[in-house]
Amino acid sequence: MRVHLSRAVLVVLIALVVGCGRKPAPEEAAPPPKIDGVLDDALWENARELSVARLSYGTPAEGKTRVLVAHDAENLYLAAECFEKPELMKKAVADVKQHDGNVWTDDCIEFFIDPANARFAYYQIIVNTIGVVSDVYHAEPGEPDKRWNPKLEVKTKVNAEGWTVELSIPLEAFNRTPASKSTWAFNVSRTRTAAHELSFLSAPMTGSSHTPKRFGTLKDMPEMTLNPEAHSPKMPPPPVEKVVFDFETDAELAHWSNLKETNAKARGFGEPPVKIELAAGGATSGKRALKLTYAGGTFPTVVCERVPDAASWREHRTFMVDVTVPRTCIVVFRVLTGGVSRWGPPSGKPGVRFVKVARCEAGRNTVVEVLPLRRQTQAVRTFEIYMLKPRKDESITIDNVRISTGKPGHTTPYREKNVLSVGDAIGNYPWYPQPTAFTVLGEKRKAKSERQIGEEAAKTWRKPVFRRIDEVERDFRHEFNALKEKHPRAVLAIFREGEKGFDPANPDRVYTGWRDAYFTAHDPGSVFEGVIARTWGRSPATEMFIRRRCTLFRVDLSSIPAGSEILAAKMILVKTQTPKEPEGKPSQWSCFKPNSWVAEICSKPWVETEVNGFEYAKDRFWNEACGMNWEGEDPDFLPIFVRLGQSGLNLCEWEFTEAVKYWTDGKHQNHGCAIHCDLGHMDIFRAHTREATVVKNRPALMVVYEPKP
Repeated sequence: MRVHLSRAVLVVLIALVVGCGRKPAPEEAAPPPKIDGVLDDALWENARELSVARLSYGTPAEGKTRVLVAHDAENLYLAAECFEKPELMKKAVADVKQHDGNVWTDDCIEFFIDPANARFAYYQIIVNTIGVVSDVYHAEPGEPDKRWNPKLEVKTKVNAEGWTVELSIPLEAFNRTPASKSTWAFNVSRTRTAAHELSFLSAPMTGSSHTPKRFGTLKDMPEMTLNPEAHSPKMPPPPVEKVVFDFETDAELAHWSNLKETNAKARGFGEPPVKIELAAGGATSGKRALKLTYAGGTFPTVVCERVPDAASWREHRTFMVDVTVPRTCIVVFRVLTGGVSRWGPPSGKPGVRFVKVARCEAGRNTVVEVLPLRRQTQAVRTFEIYMLKPRKDESITIDNVRISTGKPGHTTPYREKNVLSVGDAIGNYPWYPQPTAFTVLGEKRKAKSERQIGEEAAKTWRKPVFRRIDEVERDFRHEFNALKEKHPRAVLAIFREGEKGFDPANPDRVYTGWRDAYFTAHDPGSVFEGVIARTWGRSPATEMFIRRRCTLFRVDLSSIPAGSEILAAKMILVKTQTPKEPEGKPSQWSCFKPNSWVAEICSKPWVETEVNGFEYAKDRFWNEACGMNWEGEDPDFLPIFVRLGQSGLNLCEWEFTEAVKYWTDGKHQNHGCAIHCDLGHMDIFRAHTREATVVKNRPALMVVYEPKP
């Protein structure tokens, strides 16, 4: 290693671009600190002080964390003082005792270091309160290589009001980097388990800490030649494209057949055979294409078990295929690298797989997706094509199946979860294109995401308590009576399926206007399991969970006279079971920790008995799986949230006034909403639906309104 610095031990201050000025350089050299977890060395007196004070999306953090950074000619020195409330410090978690274990699940501090400032590859060092370390190198974001084991010196100290960490890292340890620059990319995060808080020096503005483009910067750092032979992120060579299937000869056709489903009958399937032939129509490369003619079915599938260039698929990053279809429909492509396919025996394992679920429009489509096969995986064994619910005698054509070493500039709906299994796709190829901000009804400012709402809600979270349904209704009637003092013409209406009294003009009329249906696309590639294409609209209970596995609700509010002023509204959702508080740390799925729920406004006229993860009505497809599309002239959902709050113990009672105002103002159509929790502040439970046997267990919307004079 050549270090272009004086060998004298000279502390160099490090400037992080966070809007603060630079401290004057010390007049005398300070000796290296004693690594003992006590920050009383002279070097720390003049070191740059940084603050880990932001949550994922920039919201101020509650916990206070002070970070110190300095270096000399030999080492990088890092220290952190993690302040904590005494009652929370007693609950601090330090369960991981193994080097390179899942240290991030404990109370810990994480350092992200990129000496090359390439904002692609980086080093990550995690330390928990008892000094256990995970040190890894990421050649690509989110791809940890545990073989990087620098000779660190680390010590921690714990007290009633927090803990400290002090460490020394040899500069020569950054040997996966060819050379460093005077400006390094750098970030720090801290996990407070008892407070359920993850804070940052530089907010990543995503759900992942592994977002090097959002790292901060350290100036006046050592410029070193570390390892000229090391991998260096640079402009990739021109992509090489390879055609795998061109469907020009009868010999190619001979390798294709209908998929034999081992457990088809047990799973309720047993697809009618697909007619497989070559045809001139639909050819996009050469003179012929693969023509598939269906006889109906759910997932009729054709398969090739002799895949050309089977080993080279692992070296490519993009999958492309031309598909010609007669109507908007779902065509699926699936690659397996080992084991059995599809329904195989219970003990069979399909190996690594790539599944592309493509929403194709009438005519010719070029389907593009990230190919997430890793270089260390087995060679490709099978390639499958199937169509979701084809019509009898319907045909599609497939041609020019190709793979490329380059990364795609775009991907085709439906976006796949498996995109994130390719390291360099993280941050570049999101699961779904999301808006930059969401309107929150009733609030002047916008939210950058549901995560921001969840971070804010976590600060006011209270442990849930048991509430009877009649108790909730009684309290709302008290609110109604109070409102009548200023609004004597106010009316109380309770919208609950099968119950009278919602319409003052017709007091004996039974309400039948509630609709609810579960839908899931977790993720589109799990289409084979059948849950995505299944209709759940007649189930007596439903899952309440994250956006890709949640429930749609729509309440017919047409009995509220036009022009009425909405004074108050509350939604009641009753759980099928009352959870018990755990004796120890609650799980990430528990209601006994901060959680946050929102209602997201739907813009499609979904049908309760037909909606699923692909369709909002029969043969009417979401733009993205589960309707995760908010853009264009015909979006699935609008970028509008209703802030609901946290879940309850045995039931949820959520403020719904702004939503009812929105749907009754005469300007907006009422297609209901999807209710879901924030991925970072989760709870998961089952709730009764409008089909519940006990009427009082059914969801209800209580509304107070004053008719227009």
